[in-house]
Amino acid sequence: MRAWVARRREGGALLQEPVQIKSGTAPYELLVIDVTDQGQRRPSKVARLMPLGERRAVAELVAPKLVWLDGFRLALSGIEKLQNRLGVKEVSQSWVCDLVPPKFAIGFKITHTYVEGIQLPRRALRDNGKTGGRLKVGDHLIKSLGRHASLAELIDYESGDRRPSTPHLADCHLEWMAGDRFELGGLCIREPFEDRPEHLLRGGWLCEFDIELPELSRAQRRLIGPAH
Repeated sequence: MRAWVARRREGGALLQEPVQIKSGTAPYELLVIDVTDQGQRRPSKVARLMPLGERRAVAELVAPKLVWLDGFRLALSGIEKLQNRLGVKEVSQSWVCDLVPPKFAIGFKITHTYVEGIQLPRRALRDNGKTGGRLKVGDHLIKSLGRHASLAELIDYESGDRRPSTPHLADCHLEWMAGDRFELGGLCIREPFEDRPEHLLRGGWLCEFDIELPELSRAQRRLIGPAH
């Protein structure tokens, strides 16, 4: 995802206002990927800011957490590693990210990556239905979990209400982000029905921009001519 990014902390201390991470005249490429920690020899997740067209990272968050997401704006928190004369100092850091959507993007389309708790193979996702809406992630008290946790919702464009056909994704987290897509993981809450109790199943959403092209004017249609 391309994004303009501002940091909220300096050396672990909260700034009065977010400070833009300078990138010249172009946004950064925002990646969230799994890497292998060479020191610990174990996988870890990192968020990286890469100048467009380059392979070097200008900033990195270790163990990034999706704090909130609303429309095309999101916040990540994690650990920033700073080198000083005593070694590597690890401090808290947060990024506020303004995504740069393509032209005519109105929201996000999601594809379910799990059905009834069973993960779908990647090849099956192409044939799975997509649902569009305004994506929102925030902290809520979730009775099913007995605690506060992040909750992902897909909001209907017209009504402004949650789409009833798309269950909440509770305990939501960011699995990865690359290119123009990202994946959210979490738990789907199945409401009780007749003699079946409420139950929680693993779920996931593959998210990509929802593009709605404007209708052509009468003059534009005349220029194109009849459809063949």
